[in-house]
Amino acid sequence: MKIRTRLKISTWISAVLFIIMVAVLAWSLFESSRTYGDLELINMMGKATVEKVMLRNDYLLHGEERIKIQWRAKAETFRGLLDKADARFTHREDKALLKEARKAFEATFTSFSEFLDKHERKEPAAETILINQVFLKAYMLSDNIEHLDEAVQKRAKAEREREVFILILFILGGIVAVIFNTIFLRTLLARKVATLTAGIKIIGDGNLDYQIVAEGDDELADLARLSNETTARLKQSYTSLENLRQEIVERHRAEEKFSRTNRMLAVINQINQMVIRTHEQNQLFAEVCRITVEYGKFRMAWVGLIDEQEKTVKPMTWDGLEEGYLTKIKKISTNDIPEGRGPTGTAAREGKISYCNDIANDPLMTPWREDALQYGYRSSIALPIILQNRVIGVFTIYDADPFFFNEAEINQLNEVTGNVNYAIGIMEIEKKRHQAEDEIKLLNKELEVRVVERTAQLSVRTAELERINKVFVGRELRMIELKKKIAELEKRKA
Repeated sequence: MKIRTRLKISTWISAVLFIIMVAVLAWSLFESSRTYGDLELINMMGKATVEKVMLRNDYLLHGEERIKIQWRAKAETFRGLLDKADARFTHREDKALLKEARKAFEATFTSFSEFLDKHERKEPAAETILINQVFLKAYMLSDNIEHLDEAVQKRAKAEREREVFILILFILGGIVAVIFNTIFLRTLLARKVATLTAGIKIIGDGNLDYQIVAEGDDELADLARLSNETTARLKQSYTSLENLRQEIVERHRAEEKFSRTNRMLAVINQINQMVIRTHEQNQLFAEVCRITVEYGKFRMAWVGLIDEQEKTVKPMTWDGLEEGYLTKIKKISTNDIPEGRGPTGTAAREGKISYCNDIANDPLMTPWREDALQYGYRSSIALPIILQNRVIGVFTIYDADPFFFNEAEINQLNEVTGNVNYAIGIMEIEKKRHQAEDEIKLLNKELEVRVVERTAQLSVRTAELERINKVFVGRELRMIELKKKIAELEKRKA
């Protein structure tokens, strides 16, 4: 059998395999595209959920009609996304999670709508029950969306691995075909085969820009040209794979940002609820630390009050992984000295937020670096606690990750301390009101005593005046009688 014929047969076989592989690769890319579309839809649902929760919280804080309208519009948008997901998702696990998400959403929508109606009719008892139901169902909705996202992520990972496998199989198949033809024609066309082999080796080493010299119109020249075309396709596929990896990295960063946002929103939500029902300052500080660690997933949080005499910040309460850290470290000064230039001392001295995103390398953290790293603190932020335009303490938070606190997290934490400062101000006003009421009661008691004493004194004086009046009246009557008798005697003598 002639070489041309053999190569023709081999070419047809290679073409069929190539078409199959391209079809398999196209199918795999189509499935990947569909999966990434699912991920994008889930991300839209997660974003819509967060926006709906933010609108709900804004309405609870401000009660504006505009926010209620926006919330209803966002709810309808989310319902449309659920409908779209119902039509798009085909896996049984996805369908089940989506069904649970729809139940949680409808329960949340119904409960919050009832809450809005009760709120308009001013029924506080019913409002409390309904808003608790809203928070519970909203958490279940977020949890269902997270599980749905995890399921699709796993499927996307499996499809990426399948794509890589197909690409590797594609490359290996091409190389095997070229090697087979090279061995077969080695004795006849040694020079061209050697040239072709050298070119393939260069390409196999990773130089996808290399072009094999294809002289003439014989079978090996065609093979060289086919190799060049295959290399171009491989280069294009490699570029697409790099773009895919970059997209995965960016998506991972977006997920981390979304997770941080969820943590901060959970802290804000819990603290907003807590400050409404807390009326004692020490309890307020303890709850702020607990919520920050529990819902914000921070490593440790503490509140310290300023000692004006010693010019230091003294720890008052804390939560998280403290284990003696606050008693072990050097005292934190409010003066502009090395012991006062960390985030806590700076916030106490300047009355504004101060943070350190790299405790391991920040020279200002030298007095506390060794102990902080031992406890796993890699970044920290300090927020001043202000009462009547005066800094009375500092709220300090530590995280296990460096460079955690960016502009978004700082703004959200600033909102937290703003709510805490407002609550402390209200507590101070209530305290002064109670003191004023006590003083008024004491003054009323003193006034009553003085009235009783004055009344007694007036009673004594009145009695004395009556006695004196009686004496004078008696004398006047006797004088009148005496004058009458004198007058009668004078008449008789006359």
